[in-house]
Amino acid sequence: MASRRNSSFPPQKVERLLLKHGRRNVKAENLPDKFIKFTKDIVHTLVEMPWRKLLFIVIMTFFTTWTFFGIVYYVIAWTNGDLVFDEITGERMIGDRDPCIMGARTFAGFFLHSVESQVSTGYGTWYPSEECPSAITALITQLVFGLIIDSAIVGIVIQKLTRPPKHVYKEFSKHAVICLRDDKYCLLFRIADFRHTRSIDSKIRAYLFEDVLTEENYIEKRQSRLKIEESGRLFMLWPQIACHIIDKNSPLYRMGPRDFAEMNFEIIIGHKGESSYSGHTTQARTSYLAREVLWGFRFVNITSFDDENECFVADVDAMDDIKQVEMPQYSAKVYDQLKTVGDGNEIVWRSELRRFDVDMIESAM
Repeated sequence: MASRRNSSFPPQKVERLLLKHGRRNVKAENLPDKFIKFTKDIVHTLVEMPWRKLLFIVIMTFFTTWTFFGIVYYVIAWTNGDLVFDEITGERMIGDRDPCIMGARTFAGFFLHSVESQVSTGYGTWYPSEECPSAITALITQLVFGLIIDSAIVGIVIQKLTRPPKHVYKEFSKHAVICLRDDKYCLLFRIADFRHTRSIDSKIRAYLFEDVLTEENYIEKRQSRLKIEESGRLFMLWPQIACHIIDKNSPLYRMGPRDFAEMNFEIIIGHKGESSYSGHTTQARTSYLAREVLWGFRFVNITSFDDENECFVADVDAMDDIKQVEMPQYSAKVYDQLKTVGDGNEIVWRSELRRFDVDMIESAM
């Protein structure tokens, strides 16, 4: 069934699907077997986990294994009779044989023996005797288990340190603008890469998310792709301005300044590239709400050549600087139709047509 856009909806509070710094603003609730799903993919779960939570898990993992094997050594000593002492002399009542764990008389001693064994401290005060095979078996088991834990933690930390960061020091302009460029309506936004090592093979994609009312009077959120010039490929030597031409294939073709004020939609921008240093894929995202798209503005030039230093200079503080320009106050569709009206004379909109009502213009077509 055909659908029509939500141009008649009353203005409502628009919640972002994507926050300005690129984090997804979507939370999954009532996910069945959520804990099981995370534990099955434990490596990626730990890598994506914040550092404070990962550090807490590492500390608790070590403390738990030390405590567990301390209890194991304590039970071995208790079953072997090593914890029976003479009330007068305080000596063990085990005869001439050595205890399973030399030097350990309380649980604190067995716990310290567990810690020293797993971290290879080797103070020499607590050690298993050769007369207790069960203690030797427990020691070997703890060393193997500890080696596995150490290897897993080192691997996760290295992967977390070398993975592409969530924020790759790419900066988007706070606003997007719509203006005429080469006699075409264009949606423009600025992006810059301020890292010392620039991204290579950069590609930008843009999507429009909006509420659409179907003929069955059902509201659903749909997405449409906004094509970026040059297939979205930009060479990020300096701050670049990405352009989406608003033509008849664009979902913005029928929108005028009134629609931007009344409609609820969000334009999500994604940048993908590769680090020239590590080869890892890097990503950066942002979004623009309808109120953050300014009609009739253009970005100012922020790059210039420094004759003294013989290099180009980009003014980072001017990333968001814009200036107002003359712009028709109606949609790109109306603008294209007006250019074909009459005997081919140039359309004059700068002073007269700007004051016309959009509905009157469209009804005259």
